[in-house]
Amino acid sequence: MKESHPSGTPTYITELDALRGIAAIAVLCCHLPRGFWFGATGVDLFFVLSGFLITGIIQRNLDQPRFLRAFYWRRSLRILPLYYLVILMAYAVNLIRATPADTSGIAYYLVYLQNIHQYWGAETPPVDLGLGHTWTLAIEEQFYLFWPAALLLIRGRAKYWLAGVLVVLPIALRVQGLPKTVLFGHTDSLAMGALLAWIMHRTRSIGRERQAVCYASIAVTCFASYWALYWILCSRNPTLTGGEYLQLSLPVAIISLAYLGVIGLFVSMTGSRLLSPFRNKVLVGLGTISYGLYLYHLVLYENLDTLVKFRWKMGDPWWLDVSKLIVSLVVAALSWRFFEQPILRLKDRFRYNDDAVVVADQRAPSLATAGAPVHE
Repeated sequence: MKESHPSGTPTYITELDALRGIAAIAVLCCHLPRGFWFGATGVDLFFVLSGFLITGIIQRNLDQPRFLRAFYWRRSLRILPLYYLVILMAYAVNLIRATPADTSGIAYYLVYLQNIHQYWGAETPPVDLGLGHTWTLAIEEQFYLFWPAALLLIRGRAKYWLAGVLVVLPIALRVQGLPKTVLFGHTDSLAMGALLAWIMHRTRSIGRERQAVCYASIAVTCFASYWALYWILCSRNPTLTGGEYLQLSLPVAIISLAYLGVIGLFVSMTGSRLLSPFRNKVLVGLGTISYGLYLYHLVLYENLDTLVKFRWKMGDPWWLDVSKLIVSLVVAALSWRFFEQPILRLKDRFRYNDDAVVVADQRAPSLATAGAPVHE
């Protein structure tokens, strides 16, 4: 279903769910022993998409009298229950292990501060439960806390300057050594999504073909630049790995801009024959369960590794990777059907206004979407 806002921009875009699903599978695959490192950039796609969707929701509902109350309740209902369920499950499984893992840092995970020590170069007390990827959710939760309030206080052109600062600042901070796993080391992706939401709102009268050409050009140019830079750096330093390249400041910004172009293309061409493959039910379904896929997968991977590699002593067979993906898909689908959906029905109690509920906000979580991911 697709509903239109008075601005003319659809409030739910099917193709973005497919894009979210692709990003989730890319992240799941890159965390496999045989996975390709580039899949980790699915997190950047989640962040740009999250910034785009959240800013769109804020833009449509900012002047509603109970906006902040509705926003935070709806975000909490979508994000918190599953997050805490996964932590509880991982912690419970750890208790019955023959050799329980160290969980001395669990308190930081409970309040989304698992990345806070990295600001001063320290390490968070360990939680060896397969929750290391939740730094992305910490970034998104921290962003959600200040972004709506900031846009309530900062109006007009000043908001563009704010977003511009949030794009440039982390690029400079990463060059100085700040890791991308903290909020101000990764706001460029989120702020690019916000800028895209504002730009698409202001240019909605321009023909969609012209917009599509513009965004496609951005995407192609940035993807080409990303791989060209990788080739140049590898030619100068043959020992450079894909994982090391992912940590460099400029590539993070370039790939985020590439994904801005992809999202802009998908939004401008929504419903077109060109994007018909991205209305496929399987891809859209993957996008719908992508938050669960992202949260569950490393916890499941770690426990399957413990069972197959160490208890059964079977090494690292190829079918273990396949099993990890299948189990993650099944668990995420069941979680969506029997846990997440019933909770989401409560969101109708916290509408932005009395007339309509934004459809995109009903369907999509945070990262990941994100932060990343999901997802909006």
